[in-house]
Formats: sequence, C-alpha cells, structure tokens
Amino acid sequence: MEETSRTVERLVGQFMDGDIQLPEIQRNYVWTKEKVRALVDSIYKGYPSGSILLWETATPVQTHSPAAAEAGSTAKATTLLLDGQQRITSLAAVTTGTPIRMKVGGSVKTVTIDICFNMDHPEALPDSDSQDDEDDDGDAADHRIFRLAGRTTAGDPRWIPITEVFKKGDAAALFDNGIKPTDPNLQKYLARLARLSKLKEYKYPVQILEKGTPYSEVTDIFVRLNSQGANLRRSDLALAHVTSRWTGAMDLFTETADECRQRGFDIDEGFLIKCLMSVSTDQNKFKSIDKIDTARLEKDWVLTRRGLFFAIDFFKDAGIETTDVLPSLFLLVPVVRLAVKNGFAFGRDMEGKILRWLYAALIWGRYSRGATETMLDEDLALIRDSADPLAAMLERVRRQSGRIEVKAEDLAGKTKKSSLFKMMYIAARKAGAKDWGSGLALGIDAEHGFKAMHRQVFSRADVVSALRKRHGPKEAGRMAGDIANMVFSLGHVAGTAGGRPAEYLPAIADKLGPGALDSQCVPDDPNLWSVDRYEDFLAERREGLAAAINGLLESPGRSSRRRNAPPPDDLAIIGGGESQTVEFKSSMLYDYRLDRKNPVLRSELLKEIAALMNADGGIVYVGVADDGSILGIERDYKLAGRRASWDVWLQSLVNAVKSLGAAEAKNVSYERVKIEGKTVAKITVRKGGGPAYIGRGREAEFAVREGPTSRWLGTKEAHEYIRARFPGHG
Repeated sequence: MEETSRTVERLVGQFMDGDIQLPEIQRNYVWTKEKVRALVDSIYKGYPSGSILLWETATPVQTHSPAAAEAGSTAKATTLLLDGQQRITSLAAVTTGTPIRMKVGGSVKTVTIDICFNMDHPEALPDSDSQDDEDDDGDAADHRIFRLAGRTTAGDPRWIPITEVFKKGDAAALFDNGIKPTDPNLQKYLARLARLSKLKEYKYPVQILEKGTPYSEVTDIFVRLNSQGANLRRSDLALAHVTSRWTGAMDLFTETADECRQRGFDIDEGFLIKCLMSVSTDQNKFKSIDKIDTARLEKDWVLTRRGLFFAIDFFKDAGIETTDVLPSLFLLVPVVRLAVKNGFAFGRDMEGKILRWLYAALIWGRYSRGATETMLDEDLALIRDSADPLAAMLERVRRQSGRIEVKAEDLAGKTKKSSLFKMMYIAARKAGAKDWGSGLALGIDAEHGFKAMHRQVFSRADVVSALRKRHGPKEAGRMAGDIANMVFSLGHVAGTAGGRPAEYLPAIADKLGPGALDSQCVPDDPNLWSVDRYEDFLAERREGLAAAINGLLESPGRSSRRRNAPPPDDLAIIGGGESQTVEFKSSMLYDYRLDRKNPVLRSELLKEIAALMNADGGIVYVGVADDGSILGIERDYKLAGRRASWDVWLQSLVNAVKSLGAAEAKNVSYERVKIEGKTVAKITVRKGGGPAYIGRGREAEFAVREGPTSRWLGTKEAHEYIRARFPGHG
C-alpha cells in the first residue's frame, strides 16, 4: 500500500474531473450543511480531519454518480475513493460552488452550500469545535468564524461567502462584498482571507491500495474500516457487500428509495436491504448475506420491490400516508414479507387481521423500544412458521403491552411525541375528518409535514390563566399541551390567534358540517367549550378518542374494506343524472375526443365550480361521462405531473380553484372515491357569500348554474344577478 499526501485542491480537481470516482459500494452523500461548516472550521484552525483511502483499479469496476452535480463522468475513472467521500464532496461544493444532491427533509434535492466567513472573528481562535471526521455530528456551538448564510450574515460586509473567495480571489471577493479600500481593517481582512485561501493547500494523508487488489478484498477492507470507525450502520455495510458483487444494484436501490420518498415514505437504501433480507431469509439480520448467491438476490429483489410498494399502498389506505406517522419503519417489514408470501393479494379476513396488528403495534410501540431487532425477527419467524401468524403476532403485542385496547386514561398527560397522538390522526383520517382551515380532506402537507398538522382547541394562554392558581404555572402549561387539546389542521384554529372554542366551533360546524367536530372526537356540548370546564373537556374528549381508536382495533377490516368506497348517496346521485346541483365531467386534462391533453378542460371545470358557487352550490363528479358511466381519472394522472398520483392531480386542481380568490376557494372541498374500481373526484361546492369571477379586471367573466347546465352572463345581466343574489356586491 502506497502512502502519500495530496492537497485539497488536487483531490477536489481530480474528483470534479472524474479521475477519482466512487465505487458502487460507497453510500450516498449524507452530510448536512452544518457538518460541512464544521469541517471548514476545523481545517481553518489546523485540526486533523482524517485521511483518504484510494484504490487504483486494474479492471473496470461499477461506479455510481457522485453527489456533486457537475462532477466528471465514469468514463475517465482511474482511481476509486473508498474513504473520504463526504469530505471531498463537501470541499468540492464550498471551493467551486458546485451544487450537490443531499437529503433535505423527506426528499433529495440539488442545493448549494453557502458558508460565510467572519473577517472580524476573535484574534485567538476558539477551540470548541471538535475534530471533524465522519463521526462528528457537526453541531459544535462555535459559529464565530463560519456560519451558514442567513439573516445573521445577510447585508453585513464583514461576513463574506467563502465560495466567492475561492472563485474570485481574496481582494476581489473582499471589495465585491462591500468593504472599501479605505477601511481601517483592510489589511487584517486580507491577511485572514489569505489564511482562508490556504484551505486549498491543506494536505490529507492518502493511502492507495495496489492495482492488483481484488474487489472482494477491497470490499472487506471497506467494511472493516467502517465497522471499526462505526461510521456506517450495519445495513450500509451489508449494502456494500451486496453491491460489490451485484453490478448495478446501487442504482436500483437508489431509484426505488427515490420513488418511496415521492410517495411520502422516507426510506433509504439501507432499509431496502433489510426488506430484501426479510424476503430472502425470513429474518432481518445481515449475518447470512454473504451466503445468498447473487442470482437469488436479484430474483428476490424483484419480489421485494413489488412487496414494498404494495405495503406502502396498504399503509396509505390504513390512514398512514407518510412515514411521519410511523414510530418505526420496522412496521413496514412484516407487511412486505406478508405481501410477497401471499402473492400480493390479501383476502378480507387477512386484511382485517393485518390492520388490527398494525394499529396495535403502532399504539404500543412494538418496534419503538427495547430489543427491536429481536422483536422483528420473532415476527418474521411467525410469518414463516405459524399457521395463523397474525394472531400470534398480535398476541406478542398483547404480552408486551398487557392489553390491546386503549383506555381514556392512557391518553392523559401524553404529548405530541406519543404514538397515541399519531393514532389519533389515523383515526381522524379514517373517520373522514376535514382540515378545519381549508375544508379539504385531512392530509399531511408535503411542505410542512406532520409536525405542522396540529392546532390547540383552547389557547395555551387561556388554559394557563385559568389553571395556574389551582395547579401552578408549570403544571398548567403542561396541561395546555395535552394531546386531548389538539386537533389536526394546517389552517387557522383558535390556539394560534387567541380565539375561544365557544366563538369559533359553531362556525366550523356550520361551515364543514357537524361531522367536522365528531370526526376529531371534539365534544359537541357547548357547556364544555368554556375554559372553566377545560378539565372536563379533556376527560370527555379522551373517552371519545379511546372509543375511536378501539373502533379501528375492533373492526379494522370493515373500515379498510370500505376505504374510498362510494357512499350509497354518491351512487344514487350519479344515477339521477345531471341537475341544478350536479355536474359530470369526464376529466380535467385528458380529452377523450382528441386523445390528448387539452388545457381547455380545466378551464371548463373551473367554470362549473364557479357557476355552482354563484347559484345554490352542488357537486361536480370528475371521471364520470355525461350519461353517468364511470370513466375514472386515471388517464389524467400522467398529464398532471411527473408523479402520476391523486395528490399531484388534486394539487393541480386546487391551484386552479385558488384563481377564483382565497375566500372563494374555501367554499370548495375535495374527496376521492372508488366506483367500479376506478377513481372519481367528488368536488363539493358550497354557495358563495359573494360573486365568484373567472379572471380579473376587464377580463373577468361570470357564470351561473341554470338547470343541468352552466352559462356565462353578459355584463348587464351579471350585474343584475349579483345585485339580486349578493346584496352589497353589485
């Protein structure tokens, strides 16, 4: 093995040119921006930051794309990077300004890393940052020298973007940042920038494996190196073993992980290996992975991938639309295994049993505490060996928790971190709850996530004020944060603006119907809507929440079998044909006559919505032909965006409806129903409190519903209609 050293500038240059590549056994880029900041800080202070391990290949080896978006192609690969990927990628990003692909929230995005350097930092360099290697969590408290660009650094010429220094040179970057040549600190600033620029001259110890080293031995070195340093999870090490002998596997796993994230399930390649092991070996540990031949792994992977997507769809139908609602990803593994074992089809009885086990395991933390790996292996063994595995798995949950059913007292004093809080959300979704702010079906917003989904019924200030004398301020504050005081909504609810339940709950019930309260188990007794009865409110709501959760545990199959099923009144309404309050639309995007996308169809749908709003309200069914035959909207999905799904289609419609105006958009709610195995969009339109126009200014048009059709009104006719229908708006 050759030992040498190379500067950051040389390593970054070789990496960007493609002379240094990543072998397929390497994991993806996992660092955060803060961790990159800590690395730069360490190098500036002269701390050691690890070493680099390279392998000069004698024969072609499968590589995978680096996170740096502009790094060179695999065709030029002469050397492979075994250790140091995170550091070299990070340094490439900050010295060249190259965007990199990194995980942000639940998705992978291409971003730039903007770090600023404080030219007025203390003379004596503080040493509170730890030596930075791939184990460092990057959360050191000292940010006096380097900070991520933000409000603190914006507009302050003393904080200079370090990428600008590396790209422009010290003086040019300094003056472009707003420092004047007459500044009394000019020489100090230039000296510090010169020191910063020397980051590119920082030398890493480099070890180079010989060309003749076989790939199997390289993989063993990689695994041992990372095992000793505890830099990789066991799943990552197993991933290295698999990808070293299965060419192209990493690309398959990465593609699947990306698809899962697009569906709201934040899953990485390491977890996919765990699922694959459960299918191949009926256990989740990786000790036997070397004994499975590659052909078997490839075959089992096809089954695993299909089983995973089947499980995700199953979870979504169970009210679990993202991994934000799961206390443990392990809950997916048994369902993946059951899907594969049962040929990707669950009968009614099995579906009910799986749902009951799933809800019970979620409530009582089957894989959230204790020996989780052992518990998962126990359940996988039951799936393999037991005549009735789900009954046996449920019994293990019972033994672990003492019981399956939930009692009201179980919810007392629980916080948002409790699994019962997540079960409250699932129960609300299964009950058809609507977001109190938007009026739409309850669902997790992709931008804000589950953490933003809750609001307080009683404001914290009111609760603390009412209870502090009896319980003390600390206990009163804790009681205000009780989950029985939480409802699920992204929009405005009382606790965010000081509103009181007695004032706003009647308005919500009037706007969304009495089911808006009942679906979230909010007591409908107005006497409990006073803060003086707060503790009684909590007790009453806990009883309702426990009953709702137990209802899912007792009859999960019934609620599951009816998921998205059209209620009888929908079938009756469609059977009655179009009318003053009912409109059918074949699609929103796909033109059946032209056999292609037609943007005019969305405009026509918007016209029908506005016309109903300007009349007495009603329902628009999209996916239903004029004669009442069911077409579904599946053909629309692929035309709505790259992700062919209900969520993307609905967002396209919601954005169009917003053009009517914010107030008008609140009069529209949306629901997905299944009819004859096809997806139909049910759009409920409430009568507006004012006129709804299509367009703005002189281009604005006004439509109204008349019988089974809608028509545009001329200026004079519209004026007269509005004056009569909406007094004060004419």
